[in-house]
Amino acid sequence: MPRRKSKSRANRLESRDKTLQQRQFRPLCNPYRPMEILSIDQIESIHQTSLRILRDIGLRVESRTALKLLSDLRVEVNFDNNRVCFDPDLIEEMIIGLPSEFTIHARNPGKTVPKEKKKLLSLENRAILMCKYLQL
Repeated sequence: MPRRKSKSRANRLESRDKTLQQRQFRPLCNPYRPMEILSIDQIESIHQTSLRILRDIGLRVESRTALKLLSDLRVEVNFDNNRVCFDPDLIEEMIIGLPSEFTIHARNPGKTVPKEKKKLLSLENRAILMCKYLQL
């Protein structure tokens, strides 16, 4: 097996200086219509099932502070097993009150992102959200 040539110190230092240039920050915009994978009836079925799960099973909340805050709302809080069950009507009211647009403020004001209907939202793990269901 042939021996691999090792780079000289000068070559290694030179290759270190060739860093990737970071692209300028800009919000992503989607020029295409969102894909409609599910029908309106399927989306409604998922929504109704999620409401039923939140009412009957609930969520486990580990924070005592959050449990105390939730107990002020119209939710059933069980402090023994850290379980919170939500009233479906409360969830529907909260969904109706959501804004259709919002702004994500960054520490660097140049990277503050307004979230509008046709804009894509990139998360830290680089996943892209298409918020068609919530109409964001």
